Amino acid sequence: KTEISSSNSNSTSSNSEDKDDKSTEWTVSSLGQSRRLYGRSKERAILRQAYQGMWEAEEGSKPSIQLALISGSAGVGKTALAMSIKQHVLDDGGFFLTGKFEKMQSAQLYSAIASAFTELVDSVVARGKQAVRAMRKAIEAAVHSEQRILTDMIPALTKILGQPQNEAPKEFRQSSDEVSSFKFVFRMFVRAISSPEFPIVFLMDDLHFADDASLDLLQSLVTDTSNDGILFIGTFRIEKKNDRVKNFLSNLENVDLTDIRLAGLARESVDEMVADIFSVVNPEQIKPLTEIVYKQTGGNVFYIREFLRYLQEDGLLTFDEAGMEWVWDERKIVQKIAFRRAVELTTVRLSKLPKATREVLEVAACLGSQLNETLLNRISPRPVFSHLKKATSKGFLQYDKQNDTYWFSHDIVQEAAYKIIAYQEREAFHLTIGRELWKSFNDIEDLEGHIFIILGQIREGANLISYQEERNDVAALCLRAGELAICASSFQTASEYLLLGVTMLGENCWNDEYDLSLELYNAAAEVEYCVGNFDNVEKLATQIFANTRTFPDTLRAHSIHVYSLGSRGHMLKAIERGLEVLEALGEKFPTKQSANSIAVAIKRTKWLVRGKTNDELLRLPLMDNPEKLAAMQMMNIMFLYAYIAVPSLAPLMALRMVKLTLEFGLCDVSSVGFVTYAMLLCGNGKDFEEGFRYGELAMKVFDKFDTKAWIGRIAAWFYGSVCIWRKPVLLIFDPIKKAHRVALETGDIDFAMLNANIYCWESFDISTLPKVEKIISGFSSRMDAYGQESVIMMIKPLWQTVQNLSGRSHGDVKVLTGDIMEQGYMIQYARENNKKLLIWCHFYRLLLAYLFGDMESAEVHANVCRVAENNPFGSSDHVLLMFYDGLVTLAQGKLNRQRQKTIAHCIKTFKTWSKQCPENFLGKLYFLEAEQAAAADDHERAHSKYTAAISLSREGGYILQHALANERAGKYFLKRGEKDLAYSYLNEAMAVYEKWGGKAKSEHLRNEVFRPSSSTTAPSSTPR
Repeated sequence: KTEISSSNSNSTSSNSEDKDDKSTEWTVSSLGQSRRLYGRSKERAILRQAYQGMWEAEEGSKPSIQLALISGSAGVGKTALAMSIKQHVLDDGGFFLTGKFEKMQSAQLYSAIASAFTELVDSVVARGKQAVRAMRKAIEAAVHSEQRILTDMIPALTKILGQPQNEAPKEFRQSSDEVSSFKFVFRMFVRAISSPEFPIVFLMDDLHFADDASLDLLQSLVTDTSNDGILFIGTFRIEKKNDRVKNFLSNLENVDLTDIRLAGLARESVDEMVADIFSVVNPEQIKPLTEIVYKQTGGNVFYIREFLRYLQEDGLLTFDEAGMEWVWDERKIVQKIAFRRAVELTTVRLSKLPKATREVLEVAACLGSQLNETLLNRISPRPVFSHLKKATSKGFLQYDKQNDTYWFSHDIVQEAAYKIIAYQEREAFHLTIGRELWKSFNDIEDLEGHIFIILGQIREGANLISYQEERNDVAALCLRAGELAICASSFQTASEYLLLGVTMLGENCWNDEYDLSLELYNAAAEVEYCVGNFDNVEKLATQIFANTRTFPDTLRAHSIHVYSLGSRGHMLKAIERGLEVLEALGEKFPTKQSANSIAVAIKRTKWLVRGKTNDELLRLPLMDNPEKLAAMQMMNIMFLYAYIAVPSLAPLMALRMVKLTLEFGLCDVSSVGFVTYAMLLCGNGKDFEEGFRYGELAMKVFDKFDTKAWIGRIAAWFYGSVCIWRKPVLLIFDPIKKAHRVALETGDIDFAMLNANIYCWESFDISTLPKVEKIISGFSSRMDAYGQESVIMMIKPLWQTVQNLSGRSHGDVKVLTGDIMEQGYMIQYARENNKKLLIWCHFYRLLLAYLFGDMESAEVHANVCRVAENNPFGSSDHVLLMFYDGLVTLAQGKLNRQRQKTIAHCIKTFKTWSKQCPENFLGKLYFLEAEQAAAADDHERAHSKYTAAISLSREGGYILQHALANERAGKYFLKRGEKDLAYSYLNEAMAVYEKWGGKAKSEHLRNEVFRPSSSTTAPSSTPR
């Protein structure tokens, strides 16, 4: 027998063992549970260095994103290592957040992340009113009116942001890109709250248990290069490193990764730990015991404690109160132990508990790591308090007296408790828990508050439900759970439960439970679209189309199907399907459209609205015909696809929306009809006054229905295609930016991104190229986050042009190939899918050819644009195409009859436009007239017009136009031999190009004009 003396006979437990009993019990559980970290000084130093790396970057560079991964086997001390820097973070004025993922997934999606940020809220509130005000200001500036998305996920945020003002509960409704909208808002939120002044450490504990949706959200946070002052720490078990975690790690870019791999403690550290547990000053006193412990546990921290508890409970390690000493029998210990893993030992310890206590822990293990005493009492036939107390005294549970909460002391304990349930009985066990919980709630509000917990259990045993009546009840419960999940932006959860509901329906569901089946299939199709499972959308929609009893019952599915096709870039298929639906609704469109048919339709519409003022139109009755309302909604969905892919169809849709409004009354989509009609009047009809009038009417109709749903499309069309004819272009930027933001809030992602594109296109001529690229890059990151590949395609030709002009082309500066796009692939894609994109590709090739003196190529691309650009709507891109078409034609030298005809039409058009809005068009008109006079060798007129064009371009802020007018004037006077005057213009052009950021263009002009052949003397190239 070996004996040791306790040097501290008054040691007490660091945990509350129960709520009332304060007596001392000599157990291993009650001794020396310090939070000291044993044998991890090296790893702790590495972790602290990662924390310091948040702001330790090279001078002038942004701190990189810091991610520390701590891996190792279960119980090795991963969480303890991560928690070891918590006090250091708090001392720095920072926040330490913990989100723990569980094997038994929580009922609430993102619960681990929500729990972490609830911890942040509590910390901010604890720091006082000033901290709360500062945090509220930062969040409001970042997410604007999208706060509801955050408070739905993290209710505690209302302590900082306050309750939503005059906001109805979020409705369950079809949304085009709600998942991406949620991710984007959450990224903005995290950016707002993180800073080096108040650093955040976010511990993502047990990543191996994380669900796909949470990993997806975490990936968007960890890879967000705009996050500043945040360290992410992830822990996971090596043996549990599943495909989800592997994919998560493989997709991390621009991340400074610190990889820490933990093994068991070294023998010396085990000696030290065991000595601390028994409060022994000299570890040599217990060397024989620690050798056994080390050999059995391999230095696993959790295993060490469990092993010592087991030895005591089995009588192999006892405390002699008379002698105040611990004693053990080394021979008996060696003979008896036969456990390979900690979970096996814990399972043996649990099996020795009373049967009733074990049963309570079995149920608790099915529900999660934190125990809800109220729920357990609903399931258990007897009160559970005494059993929780017993389990706590044995070290299986921990108790937080302040919050009156129990939780499993370690994941291994929860796993061991779950493994007590026989494998073949687990499905039935979960199903029983779900049934008992469901039965215990009579109040509908209480039931909905626990609906995910109930279904989480029923789901595990759903295959055992044999009676179709009960299966139908479960399907109905799944439908309500899906609706609630969508209202909380938990789309993956909604998908999971709606699809479960579909599987619970019987073979004859469309006969026996028609309404439930229709609602479930529609809701599931919409959610599958939201999460990007387009194959599921097809399958679900096919079932709806095959089984619905009436055509109106198919409309919801048709809408989501058209959305799905369009979002995947299948715009022609989306249009084809939409036209079939419209025909069934009594709104047939001709298979072929001509300019003449559009002109006739415009005349008919003008006849219908003749004599009606805006006020009279606003007083039209409300549309109540369900078929016409459905037709209006379908045309609203289809219009953008038609505008891009079949431009000749879009005008007829615009006119049809106006016609239906006049015949059947106003609805919210009437605003879209009036604004697109306004575009037609400004473009094809050139009736600017009436066009602007109907544009304003569209805004009033929008206000009348008090909905944000269509603000993105109304603003895109009104400010991008109507206002430009009456208002200076500089005035549209703020409304377009606001519309972009509001469209994001409402989930109208297609038009949020169209507004972003308009903002980028209009910025090109009036902002410096570095600023333009920053704007494009910012918006493109949003487009990418929302999966808007087709919209990103639309902006790439401009982005590559900016890079080429900035001196970052790959080879020939006139070719659109570089870091952003490959010209050949893009043009082929555009030919097959997007006529508008094809025009943009040729336009920017036209522009580059013209700027770099390849007038022959420029004319080729101008001709392509002129033929392809048959869009009858007024828009700013039409202005640019005509302007540069005119410049290119005039630069050809000899003007044949066709070129003269082109120029005459161009100048006549700009004269008309200039009368409407001289700020936008007069400078361009004078530039064209100057080039025309120069071509005709009308010197005085050329000089006068160049001077006027330069002056107006400068005053209007058109940087490229200003530089280009100076360059063309300089070259004209240089050709005439007026070198002093010529070089004054050319110097000015050089200065403006350089200010603009056009490095490649300024270098080209310098080589062309200021570095002539040796036989010619050139003046200094220093700009005046």
